[in-house]
Amino acid sequence: TGRVLYFYYSWRQDTGSDLQLFMIAFMALITSNAYIRNVLVESHPPDSPLEFWNGLYEVLILSFGQQFPDMSANLVHQMFSVVVAFFGLAGFALVLALVEQLVLEMIEANVARGSRVYEDEHVLVLGWATSQRDLEVVWKTLEQL
Repeated sequence: TGRVLYFYYSWRQDTGSDLQLFMIAFMALITSNAYIRNVLVESHPPDSPLEFWNGLYEVLILSFGQQFPDMSANLVHQMFSVVVAFFGLAGFALVLALVEQLVLEMIEANVARGSRVYEDEHVLVLGWATSQRDLEVVWKTLEQL
């Protein structure tokens, strides 16, 4: 495990590489869950590509917390659905957080690099908005101009 961690830290550049790694791991988890679904729910491994596809499709739907099985479904199917939905929604939240962090890193890199400001019949408003309320103040100021 030490070599894997060393390789990861050597490869990692920014949040973009974290996002790539997480997306690959999440897709591997979804694919393996499609196989596990067939073994747990159908009681046998997938016999054909179509059967594997149906399992993958159900796991993808469940990963967003939609279309849970009916109450008449067996307990294993219900528990599998809840676990997949939990990890799917947690993964989705993590992806959103990583995308937000990546956008913030890009903005900070642009600000740190700096550039010239050219004015020609424009209004330049300098400010720092850290909340929605700050943004509303900026918009009200712009409306008055």
